[in-house]
Amino acid sequence: MRILFVVAYPAAGRVRPRELIRGLARRGHEVTVATLWETAEDRPELAQLEADEVRVIAERQPRLRALANCLRALPAREPLQAHYSWNESLSRVLQCLAVRARGGRREPAFDVVHVEHLRAARYGLLFRSWNCDYRRPVPVIWDSVDCISTLFEGASCYGRGFFPRVIGRLELPRTRRYEGWLVGQFDRVLATSPVDASALA
Repeated sequence: MRILFVVAYPAAGRVRPRELIRGLARRGHEVTVATLWETAEDRPELAQLEADEVRVIAERQPRLRALANCLRALPAREPLQAHYSWNESLSRVLQCLAVRARGGRREPAFDVVHVEHLRAARYGLLFRSWNCDYRRPVPVIWDSVDCISTLFEGASCYGRGFFPRVIGRLELPRTRRYEGWLVGQFDRVLATSPVDASALA
């Protein structure tokens, strides 16, 4: 299969996405990874994925841009996590990648799109909107990893220090509402554990 794997933080540095990507490539799938990188230390790890015959598309996301995304999102209804990894350049690249011309007509360039974490969900929603153009829509899978609202629930009550508790209380209702909406937007939703799956449900 032709798989697009969108992970909105340095993919190679995180064990879970890195091993999922490598496992898919080892099984003979044609994997394209669309990701972000923050510092020069992230680049060699992305090169390791390319050595595993994975196509890597990476856009730079400095920490200041991510923080600016969050500041702009403070008055919004969506949680800060939904805006943190937004990168306009990456979204434009994905739009170019999404389709290919074949026999005089446009068709999807991938058989399935996998978006990892709440931070990448906006990119997955973009693919859902582009799907309207095709006779055979491309399945978009949201891998939630964790139920983030459950994490904020703990942070708002038991977080160490004033700042984590304030952020937890600010983000909890927005994240709970957003995650509840997201689970109905994708063809499949994945979670790491039965506890997270139950919380999302």
